[in-house]
Amino acid sequence: DLEERKAIFGLLGDVYVTAEGGPDVAEQAIAAHARGAAVVPLMRTGGASSGMFGFPDAALQKLDCCTEELWSLLKSTDVSLDESAAAAAAIVALHIGAFSSKKKKSSQAASEDVPVPPDTAKRVILDPKSAESLRSIKWRFGETGGASVLRLGSHFPRDSSDLAVGDLLSHINGVCVLDMPRAEIQAAWRKEQHRLPRFYLDFAAEVAAAH
Repeated sequence: DLEERKAIFGLLGDVYVTAEGGPDVAEQAIAAHARGAAVVPLMRTGGASSGMFGFPDAALQKLDCCTEELWSLLKSTDVSLDESAAAAAAIVALHIGAFSSKKKKSSQAASEDVPVPPDTAKRVILDPKSAESLRSIKWRFGETGGASVLRLGSHFPRDSSDLAVGDLLSHINGVCVLDMPRAEIQAAWRKEQHRLPRFYLDFAAEVAAAH
């Protein structure tokens, strides 16, 4: 379905370059800009890329990663098309570099900001990129909330942890899940498992009662 493909296209990229275009290009630019993606419009080409058909005004404004001079080359007809195209490529490269650097710093900072919570007896660190690692702990969920270790799978790193059956999960990446209902614990798990380079699970000092 063409309409579905166009909608999906507007949700995939981190940066979009537009040239000319009509209402469809304007719609995709609106969707991309609304979710925080960068839009680099070759304004000199006219059409949607110059602000027509409801193209978002904010997407015509200079990105933080580049200079006014470089951005002006997207609009100017006093320079060659090659220069405008080279400017667009340079802006994309600058944006990707700035985005990657920011994301790396954010991940590093977040990783360093997961202190061991009070009353923690054990901490387990898993690899969020490994499905086997994430599935290596099987859980027992309490009727009134909370989760404890039901069993440890063959891929659990036993040599680096003394985690045992019955240990009570208290935090996921610093988020307290004690006494949370099962659905909320599972939601926290899904939300946190790819947020940091490592996946931190903390366990309370007391041993969970059997359910």
